[in-house]
Order: sequence, then structure tokens, then C-alpha cells
Amino acid sequence: MNPTKNEQMIVLYWHCLDMKECDERFLANAIEQLCQFLKKEPTRLAVHPKRVKDERELVKKVDIILDKIRNQPDEFERGAWNIVEVLPAAAHLLVYCMPCSGIAKVAVRFKNEAEWGITYPYGLTINSFAAVYQRGNKFVVWHEALHLLGANDCSDCHSAECCDSAHDIMQHIPMPENVRNWPFLCGKNVTRIQRKAKYLTHV
Repeated sequence: MNPTKNEQMIVLYWHCLDMKECDERFLANAIEQLCQFLKKEPTRLAVHPKRVKDERELVKKVDIILDKIRNQPDEFERGAWNIVEVLPAAAHLLVYCMPCSGIAKVAVRFKNEAEWGITYPYGLTINSFAAVYQRGNKFVVWHEALHLLGANDCSDCHSAECCDSAHDIMQHIPMPENVRNWPFLCGKNVTRIQRKAKYLTHV
């Protein structure tokens, strides 16, 4: 499960923005729990969680970019790409903030349906950025983190993206009452995550 000498380590950075200590503990626990799930079947994926604050130079760069995003309402896309560019290879960043935060407002302005979180870009990208602004729902944290790792939404049952389970984590509004136990991913998203992991670890 550990990367070989020629492989990259997949890192999931997390960062609380203007939140309380209890929120930071909540996010740390949610990310750690997801990483433990991912080690199991069917994904068998090693993802290493890291707090951005523990890396002094990186947190300075990230906070400067986040300030620009929330102060420039039309610059979400550019700001997201700027964050992607300062991250180490094969690393992703999930930011946790309040629904009333500038980041949340700019994200919803950029994408109206991003009611509680957003990931940009996702797919076969080396680095990605996500923001979660629904407080206290670890299923939303997991949903956006899984976007970072390659999963797609599967809530549109009129498209080929739709999975065959009403209890998948990648549905529109994942909540405790409508998400099954692990594995809570459909087969299509397991394949996507594994494909992206293979891509990331060999870039």
C-alpha cells in the first residue's frame, strides 16, 4: 500500500477557514475516517491526510489565495487554479468554512447548484481544490473529498453517471439517513477512483 520509489504519495490536505477548534476536530476526524475506509476493499487506496497549518510555507500561500477568492467574487475559477498550482504533486486540498463565508458565497455565485460544497477541477487532474460550507455533515465532507480523488456525481438518473443505489455517497444531498455503510460507492466510482490513483501515483 505504500508508494514505491518511483511513485507519488496521494495527499489529502485539509484546512479550516475562520472556524472554531471543535470544527477543526470534526474535520480532522472526518478526513481520517474516510482515509481508513479507502484502505479497505473495494478501493484499497492509501491516501495520507495532512493539515495545511502544519506546513508553514504552504499555509501562507493558500491563505493569500483564499483571501483573493473571497474578496473578488468573479475570480473563483482563477483562484482555484492558483491553489492547485501551489500544491505538491498528487495532492488535493479541502477547505472547510461557514455557509456565510466569502468562499461559500463566491462558490455559489460561480456554480448555483453548489449549495453546500464545490470541487474544482475534478477528473483526471494532478491536483484539485474543494470547499465544504455545510457545517457538521461529514457525508458532505466525504462527498467533496471523493470528488478530489476522482468520483463523479451520480444523482442524475437520466444520465450515464447515475448509479444503481439510492444510498450512494455521491448523491445530491448525502445525509446520515440516506447513505449506506462502507462501501458507499457505486462500481463506476470505485473504478474512477482507482484509475485516478494509478494516474496520480505515476505522474
